[in-house]
Amino acid sequence: MDNPTTGKERKTRLCKECNVDRAFHETKSRRLRLKLEHSQLRVAQLEDEISKLREAIRIKEWKAASSVRPRYPIQNLPNELWREIFRLATYIDGPAFSIENGGDSCREWTLSSTTRRSIPLICRHWHTVGLEFLYERIVIQDPDQLRLLCDTLDSLESHRLYHTLRWIQGVELAIGPILGDTTLFLYRIHEFFLTRLPQDQITLLGIELLNLEAYRGHSLESTFYKSVEPMVSNILRRHSCIQTLHFPAMMPRVSLEVVVGGREHGGD
Repeated sequence: MDNPTTGKERKTRLCKECNVDRAFHETKSRRLRLKLEHSQLRVAQLEDEISKLREAIRIKEWKAASSVRPRYPIQNLPNELWREIFRLATYIDGPAFSIENGGDSCREWTLSSTTRRSIPLICRHWHTVGLEFLYERIVIQDPDQLRLLCDTLDSLESHRLYHTLRWIQGVELAIGPILGDTTLFLYRIHEFFLTRLPQDQITLLGIELLNLEAYRGHSLESTFYKSVEPMVSNILRRHSCIQTLHFPAMMPRVSLEVVVGGREHGGD
């Protein structure tokens, strides 16, 4: 026969709704909570692993992209900014053979010229923009330079030749006493190069007689003056936009004044 007290305790532990021992529910609930905590912990571990995988994928993609593209977007700069950068890098104030730029040694022009020749060799993008500065200032010091320049221009197709000639803004001639036939040299410069330039384009023109003392009393001195004056006069008529003239060897021996488009140009 059951103990009355035990029967009362059993009734107390029974669930009123399902008539099941409450200890069973508590055990079941505890197991479910443990499973939930375990699942949450596993989810957190999986999320951490996913985050690490995403970071690894991002690093691999970045390394793959950097192997075929520049690390920095410098190549994406517009051409206008490149032109401004190259203009500052190649800037030279005044004629190549002016006293301020080193005289006969043309120190500043040597630096500028080296930079102008180097820029187009860096990459394809710089080549396209850098050619403008390579041809912007033409300084001819001997017949070989003139020949190479003319050969280069002759090798260009018509549309490329047009754009190349349009880039030329300044022309300077440096003539030394080693030249035997100054008249022929000046004639070739004028006929094979200067006459090909579009009208009203040149803004700087200079003619320098290097080692001037070696000319004194030599027949080449008078030949030079007689040859260069008509050539310069013709250039000034065709290019009324010239802003800088540099003829130190001619002044005051030759008085060169030509009125072009209502403006008076004199040798400086």
